[in-house]
Amino acid sequence: MKGAGKVLSSVEERRNEICRHLAIAHFLSVGELARRVGFSIATVKRDLAGLEQQGFVRREHGGAVLVEQAKLDVPYFMKMARTSEERDKDALAGVVQHLIHDDMTLILDSSTTCLHVIQQLTKFKGLHIITNGVATAALLAERTNAEVCILGGVVSTHHQTVNGAKAYNDMLSYNADLAILSCRGFDARVGATEISEGEAILKQAMRRQAAEVALLATAEKNRKRFVYQSLSCSDLNCLVTDADLSPEDLSLLESSGIDLLQPGA
Repeated sequence: MKGAGKVLSSVEERRNEICRHLAIAHFLSVGELARRVGFSIATVKRDLAGLEQQGFVRREHGGAVLVEQAKLDVPYFMKMARTSEERDKDALAGVVQHLIHDDMTLILDSSTTCLHVIQQLTKFKGLHIITNGVATAALLAERTNAEVCILGGVVSTHHQTVNGAKAYNDMLSYNADLAILSCRGFDARVGATEISEGEAILKQAMRRQAAEVALLATAEKNRKRFVYQSLSCSDLNCLVTDADLSPEDLSLLESSGIDLLQPGA
């Protein structure tokens, strides 16, 4: 249908904007949302119904609240739309660059956290980078001079990532100096966890094929646990985080031999 792509794009952009406003204000009435996004109340009501069906918002008391983001499997491009606002991830990327040098072979996972690392990689020469992220590979090819390899397998349209048995087996054919990975949750008592089994299993393969692993975890991920274990503390060489860790957590990291790197430290 003529114009269908443009209409779909505007719907997605409008719903992303609604989610951004709810993330800041927590609760907004339908009327206030309509004023902020510049569309009619009827249009916003339809958008909220769609977002609620997808599990992103909950409608209540004439308005809506955003469902806790840590528990959501948010579409990848909705996450990408927020990357320019994620100063915490920029700060972690600025720290992890000190672990990188020319001519290294790196593994980057498909997380939006690792998207922030890409700009730092423009400073280095002769890099070889392996990733399972479709957008990650495209941005690496566009913005760096690195040789970029993307793992084979089926692309998840929801995440723009390649997981599964083929990707796992493909990962085992590579060797890397350093894997730079993120997670859905990190707890110093158990390690890193995910909400997707495929993602967790692939990160285990990434860890297996890397000489060292640096885990990037923003403060909001600290002391969060999800169903699938991706990395144990013994798998990690370095934790890069902006979290205010407790004495207990610091002791656990030290006993596991994990180096702690923090912005401003």
